[in-house]
Amino acid sequence: MKTGTLFQSKLLAKGTVLTISAQARLVVTKGNIRALLEEVVHREKKNENPTSWIDNDITSWFENQTMPAIYDPFDSTIYRFTKTLSHESILDEAKRTGIYKIHTYTEALAITIKGILAGEVDEKGTGIVVYFQVDGNERLYRFSAWRRDCGRLSVLVLKVNLNDKYDAGGGACFSNN
Repeated sequence: MKTGTLFQSKLLAKGTVLTISAQARLVVTKGNIRALLEEVVHREKKNENPTSWIDNDITSWFENQTMPAIYDPFDSTIYRFTKTLSHESILDEAKRTGIYKIHTYTEALAITIKGILAGEVDEKGTGIVVYFQVDGNERLYRFSAWRRDCGRLSVLVLKVNLNDKYDAGGGACFSNN
C-alpha cells in the first residue's frame, strides 16, 4: 500500500495490527518449534480450551533447515475476509491493494503465534493464514491457526492450493514494509 493512500477493498477488511519482534535465525526441530509454541499451549490450558492440535508437518517438512532471522521488527495486519474466498482471490486482492507480502518461515511462524496470543482465533470457526516460502523452494506454503467448532485450536502448515477456499471471517496476514 502506498504511503498516504487509504486501504480499500470489498473482499478484505483491515483488522488487528500485530508487531513482530526481531528474532534469531531458527533451526527447525521439534524441540525448537514446541518451545516457540509453548506460550500458545499454556494460554489454551489457562483458557480451559481442549488440547491444541499442532501439525507435525510444521517440523517434518523443514526438519533441520536453518531459517533466516528477523533482523528488524515489523507490523503485520490481519485482513478478514468479507466472504468466502479462494487463496488465489486472497492473493490477487492483496496484490491489487498493495499489501501483498510472502513471508519467510520464521516471519510466518512468529505472525501466527502472535495472532493466536492476541486472541485473533478465539472465536469458534475463525482463523488466520500466513503465506510463506522457504529459500531454495518455489512452493507456496501457509501456516494456519483455526478454532474448530469444538473449541480446539489447530495450528498447521499446508501447501497452498490456489483453488482451496477459506470461509468469510477468516483472515490473512500481510505486511508491505
